[in-house]
Amino acid sequence: MAAHDLTFGVFVPQGWKMELSSIADPQDKWAKAVEVAQLAEELGFDSLWVYDHFHNVPLPAHEAMFECWTTLAAISQRTSRIKLGQMVGCAPYRNPGLLAKITSNIDVMSGGRLIWGVGAGWYDHEFTGYGYDFPKASDRIAMLRHGIPADRTQAPVGALEHARPQRTRARASGHQMVVLHPADHVEVEHVINLI
Repeated sequence: MAAHDLTFGVFVPQGWKMELSSIADPQDKWAKAVEVAQLAEELGFDSLWVYDHFHNVPLPAHEAMFECWTTLAAISQRTSRIKLGQMVGCAPYRNPGLLAKITSNIDVMSGGRLIWGVGAGWYDHEFTGYGYDFPKASDRIAMLRHGIPADRTQAPVGALEHARPQRTRARASGHQMVVLHPADHVEVEHVINLI
């Protein structure tokens, strides 16, 4: 296995852990997210991360919660060097062709800075709250394994027209782990919160 340099990343506050609840106005919450992202880049961090969740924890609270992919797209336009990723994207939330389209577009919009994290999902309250089936873990892992195109020929026409090889991180709950690309394409990062 190839050796990797240790890199450091920062989570962008997006509301998942209620970290923005003390800020009343949703636009001010977004301004705080952008401020942290830009500060992390100025301080020389290697990457910014967001969670792929739809509502707050430990319980849904009707608090602002910025969605993963739209957050990354917007942050990509307010930063210029720092890599961007999700810890981790929940593949069952999106059709595989749509997910391929989203990731390839954000990678282009960001100038090639996307680190694609992908997993099988675990938070049953979000699945049911947003109308998704919540199969048992082994089924979700199988869906993940079979739902991500292994190469361009398996993706829907037009989904990957912008795509380049991406750094990919894969995670699954329990004893099974799915790695979608060779290990030398998987990067190890240490991620912290600045807020």
